[in-house]
Formats: sequence, C-alpha cells, structure tokens
Amino acid sequence: MHLTVLGMLILSASMSVSALARELPPPVDSSRAIAFGDRPHGCDASAVLDGDEETQWTSHDHDLSEAPANVFITFHEPVEIALMEVVIPLHPEPDKYPLRIANMDVYARVDSGWAKIGTVRDNDRQPRFFIKLKPSHVQQLRLRVYPRSETVTQWAQIAQVRLYPPAEGIAPIELEPEPVDESEAERLWMLRAFRYARALMVPGGLELSRLPAQPATFSAEWGYLGYVERWFEIMGTYGADRYGEIHSPMFAAILDIETRTNPNHEVPLAYDTQRRGDRCVYGTNLQHDVMALLAARYVSKMTGDDSYRALAQGYLQFFLDNCTDTPTGLWPWGEHACWDFHTDAPGGRDVHHLLCSPLEFWQWAYELNPDAVIRQCSG
Repeated sequence: MHLTVLGMLILSASMSVSALARELPPPVDSSRAIAFGDRPHGCDASAVLDGDEETQWTSHDHDLSEAPANVFITFHEPVEIALMEVVIPLHPEPDKYPLRIANMDVYARVDSGWAKIGTVRDNDRQPRFFIKLKPSHVQQLRLRVYPRSETVTQWAQIAQVRLYPPAEGIAPIELEPEPVDESEAERLWMLRAFRYARALMVPGGLELSRLPAQPATFSAEWGYLGYVERWFEIMGTYGADRYGEIHSPMFAAILDIETRTNPNHEVPLAYDTQRRGDRCVYGTNLQHDVMALLAARYVSKMTGDDSYRALAQGYLQFFLDNCTDTPTGLWPWGEHACWDFHTDAPGGRDVHHLLCSPLEFWQWAYELNPDAVIRQCSG
C-alpha cells in the first residue's frame, strides 16, 4: 500500500512505528544533500544523513532553554517531500536524561524567508518518530529544535533524518514565507552557520553583511603598540559599563563590533572548543582582564601617556570598592563567575578562581583596597 497524504497522520492509535515504517515508500535520495547546524564544532551535521544510526549531531554545550538549535539540510536540487522520520539516540538512563528531541518545527526555504511545513510537540516516542509535512517542493530545510522545558537544561541530539515523498498524484502546495520568532542570539548563531556553509547556500540566502569576508591584515604603520593603544582607547570609549542603573569604568567582556555595545544575549562561541560557561557575555570577568590592566601601566610608561594607567586603575578601583562585598568575601570572578552589568550584581553559576593572577596584581589591588583583598583571601 502506497501511503496517501491523509494516511500520513502521525502514528495514529491504529498504526505503530514499525507498521508505518513497513508501509513507507522509498525515502528521498539525500546522498548528495548537505547538512549543517548552528552550533559549535564546525557546524557539521552530516551525521543526520549518513545512514548510520550510531552517529549523531548534537547541539553540544548549547542549552536549548536559551535559544532553539537549528539544523539545515540543503539538497543538490529541489525535491518533493511530505513526511519526515527522525531517529534520536537512546540513553542508557532515560529517566535521568530525557528525550533529546521533544519539540521541533520544520521549515522550508521560500525565497529569503521560511515557511513552516511541519511540527511536533511533547514527543514521547523513541528512538524514532514521524512528522507529517505539508506536501512541498523544497531545496533547503530547517529543523528548529526547542527544549522540553524552559527550566531544565537540555541538549539536542539527532541520529538520522529521512524524508519521504508525497503519494502519487498529490501535488506540492504553494508555500508562503512567514515570520519566525528569532531572538538576536539565534540569528547570530544562524549567521555563523551560514558563514561556514557559504558555498552551499541556495539563492536568496541569509544576509551575511555583518560577517567579514576576509580576515584583518596587520598594519606595519600602527605596529604592535599601536594596536594595543587603539584597543584601550576603544574600551575606554565604548567598552565601559553603561548598562543597568549603575555605570562604571569596568570593561565589557564582549562588544558587538558594529554597535560597540554589550549584546546582553548569548552569542556564538569564539572558537569551536570554547565552553559556553567559560566566558562572560553579560558583563565583565576581572580574572580575564588582569593581564590587560597590568599591561595598561606599561603602555603608559612606554608612551608617557598616563591615560592608559588611569583607565585600568579606574576599572580595578571600582571593582574592589563596589563588587567584592559578598557573603563569603570571594570576588565574583574566575571560571563561571562574573559581574553582570545589566543587573549590577554577581553573575554566572559559581566562583572557581584558578589562582593564576601574578603577585604584581595582588600588590596593586591591596594598595587600592586592602579590605577587599583580605576578604578574598579569607573567603
């Protein structure tokens, strides 16, 4: 029996997964299709099309509660589809580690936008489930994965994706693009993915104007010292904390290179092996700036311009005077901790100081605020 579109209802009570699988037509040929994702480790998602259910794509260290994860499938030429089969990995402790795919929307590329052609919510089937799709003529698909719960950390994992054509005589419907409720963080993740897959994009792809086409080149005229001076000038002008109710001379850990503002939302990792929790997105992490602050004093000595030292000392003085009065005395810095500019309070998950600051820094801090240093050491 060749399934009709009406017969492709998602696993009705009268048809099990195995029964549906026996009735399916041959899948769409995806041997020349390319899959890539908007999460770390090279954005490679080819595992979802390799025919091996032991391999998998995963969103890695990206928590779905912060933004959906996306997988894009680009076909060599347009194909007709009406049903998607998704295989997800089984975990040996399913109660402790729930299903990796509970909620997902499927979109088709339409011109420069997206049209939703299928969805699944509160999925509880494993290791495979099916999504009924609008009969569509597509060249690029977007699988947008949501968390099971907004309060529970969850990562996405997909082992295989198979697509099936509509029944004979069922024509694809005309698709219209529709708005997608994307946060700025998700949009940046997607831009990063399409930068990796620039050569794979179909006509009308995402705008890439914010991404540099070529790396910067070194200016011999500026020299190394010139770049350092310029960095301090930019941080003094644009990098200072001008967020929340309390403003300060402390440097933002991340600036948008176009707006020169702190984004106040998750942004793509700087490199593939970086862990999301190791950096400060929403404010500053003094431990990461220790060497820069010390360098500022030497730049002033080399140039005779005391503004660099004053800039660094203003940062450190404010931190010591305003950010160190914690219940334990421990400073909000180090691995997984920071000072949040937007809430004017400690941020991150915990304080894990790696104790790598040089003696010169501690002497300087003690000169500026001995009580704060004593509290840190006592804590």
